[in-house]
Amino acid sequence: MRIFYFFIWLLIVFLSILPAQAELQLGGYWESDLVGMLKKDQSKLLAEVNRLRLKLDANWQEVMTLHLEPRYYSLIKSEDLSLAGVTNPNQLIWDRVYLKGRFPQFSLTLGKQRIAWGVGYVWNPTDVFNPYFLSFAAREEETANVEAVRLEIPLGELSNIDGYVLTNQPWADTTKGVRIKGHKEKFDFSLSYVSQNEGESQVGLDFVGEVFGMGVRGEAAFKKAALVGDYQQLVVGWDYTLENGWGLIMEYFHNGYGFADKNNYDWANNRLGRDYLFLSASKLIDEITSAKGSIIFNLNDASFLLYPQFSRNIKQNLDLNLEAMILGGQVGSEFNPPSFYDPLAMGGSKSILVRLVLSF
Repeated sequence: MRIFYFFIWLLIVFLSILPAQAELQLGGYWESDLVGMLKKDQSKLLAEVNRLRLKLDANWQEVMTLHLEPRYYSLIKSEDLSLAGVTNPNQLIWDRVYLKGRFPQFSLTLGKQRIAWGVGYVWNPTDVFNPYFLSFAAREEETANVEAVRLEIPLGELSNIDGYVLTNQPWADTTKGVRIKGHKEKFDFSLSYVSQNEGESQVGLDFVGEVFGMGVRGEAAFKKAALVGDYQQLVVGWDYTLENGWGLIMEYFHNGYGFADKNNYDWANNRLGRDYLFLSASKLIDEITSAKGSIIFNLNDASFLLYPQFSRNIKQNLDLNLEAMILGGQVGSEFNPPSFYDPLAMGGSKSILVRLVLSF
């Protein structure tokens, strides 16, 4: 209850400091997840996760925007272990806080923000902040944010220069990136460069477009790493909607940082598989009901992550989701790790999730 009063206090303070001519937008969501898990050692885990997120925007004449995005998680569980996607439980976190100015020749964003490059659905090797994200199972808001100065310069229709510098480290050590994006007929394409600390850097390429009614995309990153040497990561994929309404997605990921043999996996540094395949099929059953099934295969060790979903809008702004996650494969594979790396027996588990989401 105290956190509810804090959000009310925060809103009052936010309103009191706004100029009279500012336009205020308030949004967000409350989410409650009930999770049941059967682990590979046959023990059971029960948990309840609650998420509250506010999105406050103050706009001044479409020139300046102040964005505040606090969030609060609470976690109740039957066993003392962490759950994926639940960081800093029972704490108020300022997830995104930034000021954005829009000017005739450029826009400038200062503060804690999301910077997302790349075109992949699951894998984004050109995105150094969120290179891997289960977009079919989690909200965009759960991606990592960074404190940065970001400059965007438009070059024409669907073309721009995008650059950023992280602000929490000395200049020589901080992460800096620039991307040039262009457009030609049915294709968008870009070239990027990122410099990181300890002499690490990468050059990235990506494209997205349409061929014969099918969406196609690709992404490649050529990485220079001080400790492991140079390597490449590549993503190619397509999406297509059939006449019967089924939507299909395929994505292949080649990870030059990984290994083809699971016996060579470097668990401590997360150097696992080399080749992956993502498949997804979704169907809008009616105006308020949808179903989706997604699977990620590690093609080298034959392990997998299966994620079926059912969603229904039960009231205005209130959605009910039924979801499951099944991890499978031989012991020692990516989704069924060896016991020394998985002492809590989370790999090879089966989970069921009931999720309520109230948007406002």
